[in-house]
Amino acid sequence: MPATAAASGTKLRVLVLHGFAQNSYIFKKRTSALQKACRNVVDFVFLNAPIQVKAFPSEANPDPKPPSPSDPEEEQARAWWRQIDDAYIGWDGTARYLQQAFQDHGPFDGVLGFSQGGCLAGILAAALEHPELVPDSPGVFQARPFRFAVSVSGFRPRAPLFDRLMEARIATPMLVIQGREDSIVTPAFTETLVHVCDQVRVAEHDGGHYLPTPAPWRNFLRDFFATFLQDEPGAWRTVPLPMAADDNSDPKL
Repeated sequence: MPATAAASGTKLRVLVLHGFAQNSYIFKKRTSALQKACRNVVDFVFLNAPIQVKAFPSEANPDPKPPSPSDPEEEQARAWWRQIDDAYIGWDGTARYLQQAFQDHGPFDGVLGFSQGGCLAGILAAALEHPELVPDSPGVFQARPFRFAVSVSGFRPRAPLFDRLMEARIATPMLVIQGREDSIVTPAFTETLVHVCDQVRVAEHDGGHYLPTPAPWRNFLRDFFATFLQDEPGAWRTVPLPMAADDNSDPKL
């Protein structure tokens, strides 16, 4: 598959959604090699989730302080919603935020989301197909469905609020990337999203909870994206998968 854009010079516009307690600055930095590999094919638009949450403990920050609006924006942990039992708290505000983002930065050809953002990628793919079923919707996000969606360590939303939307199923071509050793979003949990997609391809790597970004994976994603610049329906299913030996990546992603 060629690594160049269409002859007209057109590139795809892809919305990027980070995971829970990350932010767009971190995700953009950690996917810089992927962005470079796709520079002739894709313009990525990274959104910063609207809800500030407490950071996860880490070696560098074993006892995170409560979140504060005065924290530097690039250091804030952000989320698309807070989950309490099976309720997604803050979804209504996120829906309004997303509608404005679509107006300001769209329309988008596709979406790539990681973890909670991977769940949101599925929600948005379904929402563009069935806008009348979107809970707490402030209006239609954009007039046409995505041409494709990529969900990395994503899952079907647990909140019953989204049941009608998910039961309508997702027709948009969906690439699901999952880690065989992912203990945060297990392969079984990822399968809950696979089961509501009518056009889906699963790509597995040998690691855990991250987006694999070594050269074989970068090239695979570049070539996957490039198929949507060609007039070859179904070509996205035939892009060769990376070899398992090349799955190593940054586990902190």
